Amino acid sequence: MPCGLRQLSSLHRLTRFILPQKNALAKNYCRLGELNELNNIRGSLSIENLGHITDAKTESRVANLIEKHSLDSLALQWGNFDTDDAVIGNRDEALLDGLRPHSNLQKLTINGYNGESFPRWMMGSLVSSLPNLVGLRLWNCGRCKHLPQFGPSKLKRLEITEMKFLEYLPEECWKSLSSLEFLRIKYCPRLTSLSLGMQHLSNLVDLSIRSCEELDLSKDKTGKILDFQGLKSLRSVEIIHLPKLASLPQWLLQLSNLERLEISSCVNLKALPEHMKALQSLQRLRIFRCEGLQSLVT
Repeated sequence: MPCGLRQLSSLHRLTRFILPQKNALAKNYCRLGELNELNNIRGSLSIENLGHITDAKTESRVANLIEKHSLDSLALQWGNFDTDDAVIGNRDEALLDGLRPHSNLQKLTINGYNGESFPRWMMGSLVSSLPNLVGLRLWNCGRCKHLPQFGPSKLKRLEITEMKFLEYLPEECWKSLSSLEFLRIKYCPRLTSLSLGMQHLSNLVDLSIRSCEELDLSKDKTGKILDFQGLKSLRSVEIIHLPKLASLPQWLLQLSNLERLEISSCVNLKALPEHMKALQSLQRLRIFRCEGLQSLVT
């Protein structure tokens, strides 16, 4: 972005703000400080190449995102850069901490963040910092081991993708998400189990779980059989590339309102149980690339 953008103080629409990828170019192009006085921008904003910022603490605060009260949607994207150095993780934590948006924000995407934990304004309780948030996308947050603390919220859509160190989903995370309608969990290779707390997702309509190699859909982390009696609104379920899936979990067979079920690339699935007949609302069943499947009933 060209220098001098900060002078457009009456600007209403700025969908992309692209930072320079090389320090040698920084003096000729916009830094985050150029956003400081652009407090009239509204709609959606994507800030890109955050991974190339060096003075994270100072630059993030001068961006002054917390004063941009008319923004509905914000995407914070780090881009591709070397993540081997632990210093990068500390820098990212300071950077995201200073990029706290205004409480009016409705949709937030964080992509490529490499801190080990999310900042205080996310971990304390999202409902206190972003009470109007209805959509949250966490993509490629490679070092994070824990999800934010949601608190009682209006969140309707949650996507968790490429969180490589996420091992389990704490029960307390889900108890306050009764408004959630759409849940995507993808490419989390260390995730071993779902949480019994998901039974509180009484308004969940669409669930998709993909490419979680260690995930057991039937039991929680203590070995207790999962029972999601509260998922009365669930209409669509996708289960894709779960190598540990040998049989369909009991909670899935209790979804009396389920209309669509897709099972793909689950190589160890051997059979579909007779209890499938309980899914009396099912309109579409799609099964493919399940090479181990030998029969449709047991």
